[in-house]
Amino acid sequence: MILGALIALGVEKGAFIEQIKLLDIFDFEIIFKTVDKSGISAIQAEVKVPHEHAHRHLHTIQKIINDSRLSDNVKARAIEIFTKPLPTCIFEHKKFSILSISKPMHAPTTSIIASIAPTS
Repeated sequence: MILGALIALGVEKGAFIEQIKLLDIFDFEIIFKTVDKSGISAIQAEVKVPHEHAHRHLHTIQKIINDSRLSDNVKARAIEIFTKPLPTCIFEHKKFSILSISKPMHAPTTSIIASIAPTS
């Protein structure tokens, strides 16, 4: 959804794909198409990669980013996406509130702990 939104906001498709190629990850294809979902027009991005059974761990992702040809600023921001804790969120409704404590995105299994408490 994010890739399609970036293109819909005006990021040029070719320039975007060229930046992804700087990661030196081969055998991928990104297909962008306009779709209509319940009367709402959107850009859909379909990423095609060869099937593999390997799961990438944080250190592997960091190595891919650090070994890439991306600028140092982009590398730092990309790694921060995987390591910086997400902000705590509080949602209040008339009868209850949801308090969320977020972990870094690379945390295994559940990445958000939520509790529901009655409002006073």
